[in-house]
Amino acid sequence: MPRRAYLSAAIAAVLFPATLTLAASNDANGLYQQGLKALSGDGRSIDLAAGRDLLEKAAAAGSTSAMQRLGEMYRDGDSGVAKDFAKAYEWFSKEAALPNGARGMLGVAVAYEHGQGVGKDVAQGEEWYKKAAAAAQKGAQAGDADCMIALAQCYADGLGIKQDPVQAWNWAIKASEHPNPYCFEIMAVMTDRGQGIQASDEGALKQMLKAAQLGSSMAMRGVSICFSEGSGVDRDPKAAVEWAQKAVDRGNSKAMTTLGTYLHNGVGVERDDSAAKAMFQRSVELGDEEAMGHMGELYLSNPNDIETALSWFQKGTEAGDSASMYYLGEMYAAGRPVKGDLTQAVNLYKRSADMGFGPSMNAMGELIRANKIDGSTREMMQWFRSSANANWPPGMRNLAEALASQGIGDPRKQDDNDSAKLTEAISWATKAANAGDMPAMIDLGDANLTGLGVPQNGYQASIWYKRAADLGSVPAMRKLGIMYMDGYYIAHDFEQADVLLRKAATAGDAPAMTAMGTLYENGGGKILKDTDTARRWYERAAELNEAGGLRGLAHMYQEGIGVPMDLPRAVRYYRMAVTLNDPKSMEYLARMLDIGQGVAKSDDNKAQAITLMQTAYRLSASTTARDWLVSHDVPTDPATMPRDQGRRGPGPTTGPGRGPMGGR
Repeated sequence: MPRRAYLSAAIAAVLFPATLTLAASNDANGLYQQGLKALSGDGRSIDLAAGRDLLEKAAAAGSTSAMQRLGEMYRDGDSGVAKDFAKAYEWFSKEAALPNGARGMLGVAVAYEHGQGVGKDVAQGEEWYKKAAAAAQKGAQAGDADCMIALAQCYADGLGIKQDPVQAWNWAIKASEHPNPYCFEIMAVMTDRGQGIQASDEGALKQMLKAAQLGSSMAMRGVSICFSEGSGVDRDPKAAVEWAQKAVDRGNSKAMTTLGTYLHNGVGVERDDSAAKAMFQRSVELGDEEAMGHMGELYLSNPNDIETALSWFQKGTEAGDSASMYYLGEMYAAGRPVKGDLTQAVNLYKRSADMGFGPSMNAMGELIRANKIDGSTREMMQWFRSSANANWPPGMRNLAEALASQGIGDPRKQDDNDSAKLTEAISWATKAANAGDMPAMIDLGDANLTGLGVPQNGYQASIWYKRAADLGSVPAMRKLGIMYMDGYYIAHDFEQADVLLRKAATAGDAPAMTAMGTLYENGGGKILKDTDTARRWYERAAELNEAGGLRGLAHMYQEGIGVPMDLPRAVRYYRMAVTLNDPKSMEYLARMLDIGQGVAKSDDNKAQAITLMQTAYRLSASTTARDWLVSHDVPTDPATMPRDQGRRGPGPTTGPGRGPMGGR
């Protein structure tokens, strides 16, 4: 359920004019109600300019509700006015100076807390929160609806008073006896959080709809997002667009940004980047910093426009957009189109992460994992967990992979803690996969294939691979194609294997090229054996330094399959694959060296054969390697095995993947 940050924007303070009346007259309230009708189009056409004028007249007559609404308009960039924290602060401060001005006091408190529109002063902010809570209590007890709303907010978030969700809910209910959108917006957020009531997406949407029906453009945007995401209601992209348009018609800059994303992504409408750009531009003109980031994303999709994207991300960063900070950080980390500066990238990621932006938290964890910045495994895990809790699917997946890595441990020493980590890993991977993260789907396929954290279930693995493949994942196409080719847990389907593997190979996936070589070397079903085609696929994989392709070529020259037998050439190809730490090539090369096939018989070659076979066994626990070692009276204790023969490469590629999570 999307949440509105009621006090996320800060407001600046000015002294309240002493000449302003201290209580709203009936005329003031009438002007306020007329202003709301003009802004919402209640019973008439929407007239934003007239609505603002009426609200200003109502405020001048002493209406605290009008002051609050004007403050919100300038704070949020709503009702067709450009965001202006100084003006918002002026209206909130005027409200705060009046009896029953508790909501204005909350605005001033946030201004000091965050230093927006006024010098940052956290201590001063705390004092204003306490004033707001005290004033809200007094006014609420006297029956003032605005004070009831303020008191509900104070109790809900612990602002100037001890947090008490039950009291917050009760006061919001009392405020709802005086129809206004604000109480229902607060109740929507509390229902989403499970504060004072059972958490419920459906219940939260119900409250948000009430607020929207009372004219809140922010609530209309919230309802739109619910329909877009299927939160509390069946997903309905067209309804999402309709609700966003209602808020746009009422001049809400955030809704313009939301509608722009729908236009860009083709949600509920035909994709139209020109219309999206125009909508983002309207939002930018009203001061919405998020629209600046989206403008940058639009230009980022075209390599020729990367400088323009940079300019928008810089503007968004300056305006305080967390997504712009992230993208600008990515540019500094990559060194394009700006000079690489990892320190600057980290600073931007941290600023963005402090604002709760999940991708930036994930980026910090990835930098630590890649040893590009200092940080412990614990710190890496904390970043990934924060990103996961911020609902960023790649963060969920990275957390799952890290937990799985810790949970595997030494099989001889596994305990309940290891099992718990694997269980949690599966839970996070599932959340990421259900959110559309393709690598997480592959991780779950691998886990089901190996029985890692779940009962081994090859058929379920194929389902996860298919989900990812249907979304365009090349590794998933390869893994599922190999399962069809090998009849691994699912029925042989050589034609389907050919379709999937060909797509992956054509997309540049080297292991898929190797698998295509295997498919045509052996044939099956309607796929006729074709050694020339097999050799060409192996060669394409070998050109990309893929161990399986090198091994496939070595095997063809060793056996003379479709090519003249050439044992020295086979040895060369096997040696190349061995440098990539391919256990099967180590086995095959060891056997050739042992008997002097393609090389001279010598004690040195026999010694090298033993070392290779030991390494192959240590890396793969291959029974054939073990049997060979036993037949040669060589110890098979892993502690006595030599270390890797070369740099770590992709490993065996004839199977769909049998490594831990993350082994893609």
